[in-house]
Formats: sequence, C-alpha cells, structure tokens
Amino acid sequence: MAVSNALSTLRDVARTIERDWVSTSLASVEKDAGFTPTTKELTKAVWSILKTFLFTVIMLSDACLSTSVFLSPAPSLALTVLHTMSHLAFVISQFGGVSSLPGQGFQELKKTFYLALDVLAAEPPRAQAYVEQACIALSSQSAEGNVAFRKAKEAYTLSSIEQLVPVLSERCLKDWVWGACYP
Repeated sequence: MAVSNALSTLRDVARTIERDWVSTSLASVEKDAGFTPTTKELTKAVWSILKTFLFTVIMLSDACLSTSVFLSPAPSLALTVLHTMSHLAFVISQFGGVSSLPGQGFQELKKTFYLALDVLAAEPPRAQAYVEQACIALSSQSAEGNVAFRKAKEAYTLSSIEQLVPVLSERCLKDWVWGACYP
C-alpha cells in the first residue's frame, strides 16, 4: 500500500509538471534560442529540477517494481510507473528516449521502462487497456501546438506499444495500434 501511494504521488506530481510545462513559453523554445544571461541561468535551473525529478522517479520506480515483481499489485504499480514516465516524456526525450538502441540514452531509465512493460505484459487484458488509453491520449494531443512536446509523447507511447504488441489481441491492433501508427 505504501509503495502504491508513493508511486501514485509521483504520478500526480509528474502530471502537474507536464500540464504546467505545456502552458509555459519555455516549452516551445528552440535549443539554440538567444537567451539573455538571466534567462539562460533560469532555464538551466528549471531543467536541473526536471532532471532531478526524473531521476527520483526512475530510482524509486525501479526499486518498487524490482521488489514487487512477484506480488499481485505489480501490474498496477507498472501502470502507475508507465503513466508517470509518460507525463515526463518531454524530459525523457532529452536523454535519448526509451528506445532499445544500444549505447543511447539513460540505462536506468530503460531498465525501469522495460521492467514495467514486462510486468504489464504478464497480464494481457491490462496491457490492452493501457494501449487503448495511450492511443486515445495520443490522438487527443495531435492538435496541440507544441511540436517538440507532442513528438516526445508520441515517441514514448509508440515505444511502449511496440513492446506490448506480442500480448495484444488482433482487435486491439486493428482498432487502436494501427490508428496510432498510421500517421
């Protein structure tokens, strides 16, 4: 129960961070934008906080999933971790994302991401529900203005769906996955 509460709290904070991030002008700034020295320092501080929060999420999530992988609440915990990471996709993209390409990205992030997917894949109905929710969320964001944010979210979502394809029903693949991948 305490583990579930801790992960749920992290998810809620990540959701708030994501919502607040999208509403800032900093979210749509290009990397090479001409910042004033003050703005540059503020930007560095903001990204330092975001990175620290991501590392915290990863380390706690990995510890929670690793120790509870054989317990019944593990799929629920895995879902919470995946949703939390989804809210932080814009930060994760700064570390090379979650793709399984060797030598790229943040290894602890990938380990936690794939562990959560493995736990979820053990329960195909829950994996299918996750994919359906992720596809709905993806299509609802397609009209949002911030392209970099949207692309980071798409990359994260498609990477997670890709790993769950072996346990998805043909209907889920036709009704949800095809529509998310087609564009």
